[in-house]
Amino acid sequence: MRLGIYAPAGDYDVGELANVGKNYWTFEPAISLSYVSSKIGLELTGFAGMDFNTKNAETHYETGTQFHLDLTAAEHLPLFAV
Repeated sequence: MRLGIYAPAGDYDVGELANVGKNYWTFEPAISLSYVSSKIGLELTGFAGMDFNTKNAETHYETGTQFHLDLTAAEHLPLFAV
C-alpha cells in the first residue's frame, strides 16, 4: 500500500499550447498484490489506484477522480549455464 502525492510543479500558462506542469495537486492511494512461483516461473501482479485531483487555479477546471487498474502476467524463463 502506498500514497502518492503529486505537486503542481513546472511552468503553467493558460494560453500555452503545451505546459510542463498540470497546475493542480493529485493524491493517489494505491495497493498492489503479486504472486510469483519459483517452480514454474509465473508472475501475476495487480496494481490499483485512485487519483483524487484538486481544481486548477488558473482554469478553474477540476479533472475529477480517476480509478486505474494495471495487471501483469509474465513467464520467467530459466537461465541456462553454458
